[in-house]
Amino acid sequence: MNTDVKSKFTLAIDIGNTRTHFGVVDMENLECIAVRNIETNTFRDQLVSTVIEIFERYDRSYCAQIVISSVIKKLTGIAKSKLDELFPGNVTIASYTPELPFKISYRKPETLGTDRLANALFAFSAFNGADAILVSAGTAVTIDVLQNATFRGGAILPGIRTQFSSLNQNTDALPLLDTIADHVIEYPGLSTDECIRAGVILGISGAMNKIISEFKRSESNSFRIVCTGGDWDIISKYVDFEFTTITDMTMIGTALFVNCC
Repeated sequence: MNTDVKSKFTLAIDIGNTRTHFGVVDMENLECIAVRNIETNTFRDQLVSTVIEIFERYDRSYCAQIVISSVIKKLTGIAKSKLDELFPGNVTIASYTPELPFKISYRKPETLGTDRLANALFAFSAFNGADAILVSAGTAVTIDVLQNATFRGGAILPGIRTQFSSLNQNTDALPLLDTIADHVIEYPGLSTDECIRAGVILGISGAMNKIISEFKRSESNSFRIVCTGGDWDIISKYVDFEFTTITDMTMIGTALFVNCC
């Protein structure tokens, strides 16, 4: 295999609050050809072994670079230090930079989460700069706007697990629930569990509907709505807007930082 073919792949590491995703990204076709997920609370112990496992399956020469995006600052330094020892000169930390291919209309762009920037990078690259609303449903839910080649900011609200946890921790009697992907929401709920699920999941989907409809009402442009995140499959059943699901959007966008950092 020639060098040009090998160099079109990047290993992206997306460190989230709950899970960490590792993906071998085909930079030419903007798709993940391999994904490995671990729980973020095991990150310190499993980082190196997971990367080595990926490179044992997919020859190290396939991936010219490793890019790390993290919403947990203390893990960013750990990852960079450990991987620099193994792959010196080939590890990049995703972060805000003026070299991004779109403008940032945000008061303090350096405070933007790299997951949100990664989603914008993906959308800008995959859809040739077309206007888009970017939804990510995880520990936090983000709804961001990319318009006229400008990241315009958006909205953040607590995700399903965050709300479940908050209700349990801040009350004496409410149980801690798990997310269940194929669970059908019953409303009115006939048990405490059903009431919590209905309130949280219908509340999040309702908030999404309202935020997106309010924004679209104020704009004449048409927007593609692109969605991702570990809990999107649950929430997507209850939204009333048309959308495209890109499961690996944040992962692919993370890899694209290699072109601008």
